Amino acid sequence: MSESIESVVETGAGGGLRSALKLLVLGFLVLVLLIPVASVLGLVREREIRASTVRSEIGGVWGREQTLGAAVLSLPFRAAPHRTVLLHLLPTEVRWSGEVAPHIRTRGIFEVPVYEARLSASGWFDVPEAEGLRVDPTIVDWSGATVTVGVSDLRGVQDRVELAWGGRKLPFGPGSRAASLVPSGLSAEVGGDGLRPGARVPFSFEVTLRGTETLHFLPLGEVTSVRLGSSWQDPGFDGAFLPRKRQVGPKGFQADWSVPYFGRGYAQSWLDNEGGTSGLATTAAASAFGVTLVRPANQYQQTERSVKYAVLFIGLTFTALFLLELLSSARLHPVQYLLVGFALCLFYVLLLALAEHVGFLVAYALASAAVVVLVSLYARSLLGRWRRVAPLAATLTALYGYLYSLLVAQDHALLLGATGLFAVLATVMYLTRNLNWWTLRFEGKETATAAGR
Repeated sequence: MSESIESVVETGAGGGLRSALKLLVLGFLVLVLLIPVASVLGLVREREIRASTVRSEIGGVWGREQTLGAAVLSLPFRAAPHRTVLLHLLPTEVRWSGEVAPHIRTRGIFEVPVYEARLSASGWFDVPEAEGLRVDPTIVDWSGATVTVGVSDLRGVQDRVELAWGGRKLPFGPGSRAASLVPSGLSAEVGGDGLRPGARVPFSFEVTLRGTETLHFLPLGEVTSVRLGSSWQDPGFDGAFLPRKRQVGPKGFQADWSVPYFGRGYAQSWLDNEGGTSGLATTAAASAFGVTLVRPANQYQQTERSVKYAVLFIGLTFTALFLLELLSSARLHPVQYLLVGFALCLFYVLLLALAEHVGFLVAYALASAAVVVLVSLYARSLLGRWRRVAPLAATLTALYGYLYSLLVAQDHALLLGATGLFAVLATVMYLTRNLNWWTLRFEGKETATAAGR
């Protein structure tokens, strides 16, 4: 009797040791598989950097992101016998309107959205009266006045641009006379009889501009109005101010902005020799607003998000395979678990490679189907029967479907993730409620309780 008790104790102790050792090995394998997962994450970021480089290269020849500012009136005056200073005035009102024609430019497998915008601008300047001009009107060189229109990348300007100024047509040339506010732009000499204290001078011009993805405007007027339309179906309205009205549909978008000058952070006039103007261009850039031609299915961002769930996938797949092993007579080697883990890691490489050619949705379907079939066929050779493999295939299919729902539902990803993990944990606890972890055998409730004692 005593010999049988000692045998049972030794058997239980040995079985518990072996089960604990195997669970530790499986946990270690999960940590080992984090190495290829980290490599995949690095590969995703490398391809994203390459795509960004191509975007910069295309923007360099087509036109980069554009920021427009209309307009700045610069008045020179003599501050000292041999020193000339510029007084800069911003317009009372500016109105922009136009159409943004989108295009797709490709280089290799990479695609970049660009545009050609046909824009018209109009408005007027109210020159302050003598007491509000900040300088003595008699020392102002009214004949040397210039108007500057800010354009961040002049390579995107197409055709000749003319300024309609007080009934005259004046040509624009490259260069900015108001570099403290707009470092790059077009300027026109507007000096003449129309400029004097208290005068109101209207202006207008049209410009055809090429750029990459983003078109922004500076709110230089006391009121700046912008109306844009385009056939692009996925606009991103961004910057310091959002449109007051917008319509987005299958045929494109229409958006209207009306921006007062109160929230922009800089005044209607300034002198070049004033203190505090060194950061004026930065302050102005922070007040820009407009639209970006967004590509909603960014395969790199989506793939990177999916890689972050790799540990969950590996752990749950190992758990399912481990439970199936317990229900069968087969005994799997850790290397076999490792090969299944490598197949799960390969999913992300397939996803990234295919997404660059066929889009994220199709790539996800193909990559997940390939991994489910591969792991199922391998598990069939290990476990011996299809009915034992079916739960594993169903688990993998459900996991990939669950992951895709997380990637699509960005606003509710946390809620779906938390409830999904809770459901998975509850399922695992339910399925293993009669598992004796010492002997790694499923037993009845009474037997399991006795064994636990």
